[in-house]
Amino acid sequence: MRAGNALLGSGAFDRDGYCVIKATIGLLAMVAAVTAAAGTTMAASLFGALAALALSAGASLAALLELTHSDRYRGWRLGAWGVFVPGWMICSAMLLNTPLGHLDVLRLLITVLLAGTVALQISRWRTHQSPAPFGVAIALIIAPAALAATWSGGWLQSGDAPVTAISVACALELFGAGSLWLAEALVGDRRPAASAETAGLAATPSMQIA
Repeated sequence: MRAGNALLGSGAFDRDGYCVIKATIGLLAMVAAVTAAAGTTMAASLFGALAALALSAGASLAALLELTHSDRYRGWRLGAWGVFVPGWMICSAMLLNTPLGHLDVLRLLITVLLAGTVALQISRWRTHQSPAPFGVAIALIIAPAALAATWSGGWLQSGDAPVTAISVACALELFGAGSLWLAEALVGDRRPAASAETAGLAATPSMQIA
C-alpha cells in the first residue's frame, strides 16, 4: 500500500508539474506575441524574426511532449513538429534578409506551417480528447487571422508594409499557440494522473499478496 500511495503522489506531482510548465510557456508566448506585435511598428523584420524563432522553439517543445503520448499517431505528429522547427527558423532568416525579394515564397512557407499546425492541433485534440476545447477553438480562430495577415500585404508593396503584415502574422500565431498551452494548463491535463492511478491499482494487489 505504501508503494502504491507513493506512486500516486508521484503521479500527482507529475501532473501538477506538467500543468505548471504549460501555463508558464503559454503566458510567456502570449506576452512575447504582444511585444512582437507592438515592436513591428519600429522594426518589423526584427520582431517578426523573433516571433518566428519563438514559434520554432514552441514546435520543439510540442515534439518533445509528443513522447509522453502512446497513441499510434504519435510518430507522425512528432515528425511533423520536427519539420516545423527548421521551417520557422527559415522564416526567421528570410524576415531578417531585408529588403525582401522573396515575399511569395515566404508567404507560401508560412501558409504551409500554419495549415500544418492546425492539422496537428486538431489531430492531438481528437485523439486525446483534450479537456480544453475552447483553447483549441481560440487557436483555430487565430490561425485564419494570421493567414489573412500573411497575404494582406500582397497589394501593399511600398515600404515595409509587406514585412509588417507577415511579422504581425507570426505574432498572431505565437499568441494562438500560447493561448492553447495556457487553456490546457488551466483546465488540467488528466492523462499523467490517470496513468499513475492505473499503475497504483496494478501495484496494490501485488503488495497485498506479499
